[in-house]
Amino acid sequence: MDYPRISPYISKEDLTDHFTLTQDERYHLPLWRGERSILGFAVLLKTFKFLGFPPRDKKDIPNVIVSCLSQQLKIDSAEYEKYKWKSSLWDTHLSTIRHLTEFKPCQEGDHPGIIHSLVDAAKNHPTRSKMFAAAIDRCRQLRLELPTEKKLQRIVSSAWQQYLNDTCQMITDRLSPEQKERMNGCLNSKANVSDGYEWIKKNPGKFGLKTLLNEISRLQIINSFKISAECHLQDIPEEVLKLLRERAAPEGSFQMKRHPLNIRYAFLAVLFHFRRMELTDNIVDVFLELIHRIDKKADRKLEHDLVSNIQSVYKKREILYKLAKASTQNPDGMVKSVVFSVVGEDVLQQIITEYEGKELNYDSHLAQEKTGKYIHSYRRMMKPVLDILVFRTNNPVRNPLIKSISVVHKYLDKRHTWIPQSEKILEDLPADCWKELEIDNQGTVVLQKLSLPKKVTN
Repeated sequence: MDYPRISPYISKEDLTDHFTLTQDERYHLPLWRGERSILGFAVLLKTFKFLGFPPRDKKDIPNVIVSCLSQQLKIDSAEYEKYKWKSSLWDTHLSTIRHLTEFKPCQEGDHPGIIHSLVDAAKNHPTRSKMFAAAIDRCRQLRLELPTEKKLQRIVSSAWQQYLNDTCQMITDRLSPEQKERMNGCLNSKANVSDGYEWIKKNPGKFGLKTLLNEISRLQIINSFKISAECHLQDIPEEVLKLLRERAAPEGSFQMKRHPLNIRYAFLAVLFHFRRMELTDNIVDVFLELIHRIDKKADRKLEHDLVSNIQSVYKKREILYKLAKASTQNPDGMVKSVVFSVVGEDVLQQIITEYEGKELNYDSHLAQEKTGKYIHSYRRMMKPVLDILVFRTNNPVRNPLIKSISVVHKYLDKRHTWIPQSEKILEDLPADCWKELEIDNQGTVVLQKLSLPKKVTN
């Protein structure tokens, strides 16, 4: 809410609602002599009730309001020009209005009470702008005339700062001595140390396995501080938490250590709380990107193989002529010395491949390519990811997927890449290409089936 003002473009509805004289208000008008005094009193009364304080200057009142009231009183609006603002008559009118409305000027002694009430109810207005609006409402509840806008802003700033200090102190009081000690150690660590403050805040690099493992390491460090939203940040509005995070995020370890202890620990607790969510998102994003990378690399490799296997050998008729001529001229010679000297062995092998072929099956070979890349490069990312992330679902249809992920997690500690057939894995979970893989003679299913599931949408 902005500081109350009367717009020069006030609507007809507002004029009717706020500047129509009631019967009780008309009752007090005959107490004043002269049309100038009556119109001036009516204007001051209605604007006072609308604003919650007497207008600071006569020119702050739009002519449309004067015209509206003069028409109701059947008085020429020119009489208002003769009404002197802040004169002895104006003071008398204002004193009468204060008596009628039971309002009184806001004094310096009233400020602490306003501040205290704003701090106590700060959860209901957890931003500075909302607290400013609450301060206006509070003054009206207490029947206090609004102070000037600058004074009211100072009151709100004092209340807001006190609320933030109290909030920081509350967060700090909820932290254990061990947590505070770890925070201090984190700030004192060097920038490149893997548990240092600067390293924890560091942005991720380009998508890759190394980046994924670094983000997991950062999340493990954050988790080791054991900051719990349900415990340490309970009952603190989300808007306040975001504000504290915005203040803390740009600061380095040097600036952070200059804060008072209650501010420092609260900033770190809130920063680690949001950093945990950021790192979780980063890990999921990089993990999915790496899965897509396996798909892309396997597709490119398979495309290259398919193209190389379907290429036709150039000038086969000329090759056949050379081969026939060399063979008939030296029928008793050795193939290696007679044939290979005219037509290379690699060319003959290409002809054999072209006509015999390998009868490639796209799905099965795609699955095999993904399996190879997963085993030799990407399998080592699975255990850290599944150790650090917790998979949940509110959709019962997805429960089999969650259970299957737990099965994969269970066997990641094993050196082999197989899952016993006794473990139940639904057939519709793997992507289509995986269905081409065969169950081996020992009755085991390849572990990598569940590493590349179908895209799941909640």
